[in-house]
Amino acid sequence: MNLCKIAVALATAATMATLAACQPSGPSAAEMDAIKAVNGAWAEHYNAGDAGAVADLYWEDGSLMAPGAPARVGRDAIREYLVAGIEGSKAGGMSMNIDHGPVNVSGNTAWQEGAFRVTDASGATVDAGKYLSVLEKRDGQWRLLRDTYNSDGPVSTAAPGPDAVTADPAHYKVEFENDKVRVLRISYGPKEKSVMHYHPKGVVVFLNDLQGRFTMPDGTTQDMQTKAGTVSWTDATTHNPENLGDKPFEVIQVELK
Repeated sequence: MNLCKIAVALATAATMATLAACQPSGPSAAEMDAIKAVNGAWAEHYNAGDAGAVADLYWEDGSLMAPGAPARVGRDAIREYLVAGIEGSKAGGMSMNIDHGPVNVSGNTAWQEGAFRVTDASGATVDAGKYLSVLEKRDGQWRLLRDTYNSDGPVSTAAPGPDAVTADPAHYKVEFENDKVRVLRISYGPKEKSVMHYHPKGVVVFLNDLQGRFTMPDGTTQDMQTKAGTVSWTDATTHNPENLGDKPFEVIQVELK
């Protein structure tokens, strides 16, 4: 090899070494631990009933996008949404379990995916799904910027919540029962609210005008106005009803077995 070729080879090697030194080395182990700790704390705070601590894992302009609900933007909106969900989980004896997946990082942005399970007091899985979180680093701290999850639907036939009569005997009375149906008389006073409970599928007969609100286990709400004499079908559901009106109402619910 002549001197010219040697010089070219040395220059190329030096250039490659310089380029390699300029390449980012990737996040450190401490950085990865800090990112993982954010999603790691989510279920811990949720199961402890601390909606504020969960909301603090998000940036102030962060958003939580849950299935079947509008996006909640900002810590206050996220906290308000979580309060109702935690209330329903506690009433149903349910816990959130998260299996965290891999973390990817690009500069000050990271994303993590994984799976979740909701279990009842017996440990049975009543819901399952997956999540994808986008985190951002600001002033040396990682927090959630965009957070979304999707439910795969119930994976257990177990009732996802306590029985209505057991959970709230003040509002729910059994009028008739055999091996095929159970007939409930439901009575609410003005502005009264129940606790989270479960109903199987059946038929509902409204004996009075009703103005109510139903809070679901995930914190979403459904407002309802119905006239006396209305008869409707209802699928199996877990909810927490509230009478928004100034008058009492009664409902007959025929639950199918």
